[in-house]
Amino acid sequence: MNRIYFKDNPWPSGHGIKEFEWLARLNPDSGIWFDLHLKSADYYEEDSEDIEEDDIPEDTHSWLHKGVWNNYHQAIISSTYWGNKGFLAGTEMNKLDFYNNKTTTFQVEMLPLESNESFDDSAFGIYLLGHDAVAGHHIRFEKDESISAFTVHWTGQIALNYSGEIDYDYEFDATISNVAFGGIELPKGCSIDEGHRLLEKYVSDINSFEWSPEQHKFLMRK
Repeated sequence: MNRIYFKDNPWPSGHGIKEFEWLARLNPDSGIWFDLHLKSADYYEEDSEDIEEDDIPEDTHSWLHKGVWNNYHQAIISSTYWGNKGFLAGTEMNKLDFYNNKTTTFQVEMLPLESNESFDDSAFGIYLLGHDAVAGHHIRFEKDESISAFTVHWTGQIALNYSGEIDYDYEFDATISNVAFGGIELPKGCSIDEGHRLLEKYVSDINSFEWSPEQHKFLMRK
C-alpha cells in the first residue's frame, strides 16, 4: 500500500509515496471539483547500490534506463502543483454520493482525447522524466470503516512529452490508504448560507457534511 508503480520501468516493486492530498472546491455554475496531488519518493530511494552506467547499452530507451529516471529524482502527478483544472466530481444531474456508496469511481480524460484538447488544459500535470503528459485516469475511492477515511486507487496513461513523444504508451498504478478527504472549499465571497444551498444542489446527502469555521470549508462528518 501507499506505492506507485510505473509499468515496465526499472523498479518492478514500485516507489513509495511521499505526499498525497485530496481536496475539493465548489463552483456555483458547475458543481464540485476534485483536486489530487501525489509526490513519490525519490526513484532511487530503495536502491541498495549505485548504478554502473557502463553496464547499460547506449540505445536503451529512457523508460528502461534507471540512470535517466534518477536524473529526474521523483514523480509528481497533480492538479494543484501547476494549476491544472482537476475534475468534476458532483453535478446537479449526478450528485456526489459518498454516504450511500462504499466505492465511487471516476473516469477522467479517457483516451483517445478530443483533437482540441491540449496538454496545457489537462486535469492533471505530471513530472516524470521531465514535464510529460497524463490522461486516461481511473480514480476509485473506497470508503474505509469510518466515512472519514478512504483508500484511493488511481491508474492512468503517460505520454513522454518532454522527450517528444505524443502517444500515451506508458502506465502508472497507485494505491494510497487511510486518506482523509480535505473538505469542500467555497468560492471567494460565498456566504455559509449560500454554500449550504449550493452544496445541497451537488451532493446526495447534505447531512453527511458539516461546516468547519476553523478551516472555512465543509468536511465529512465522522
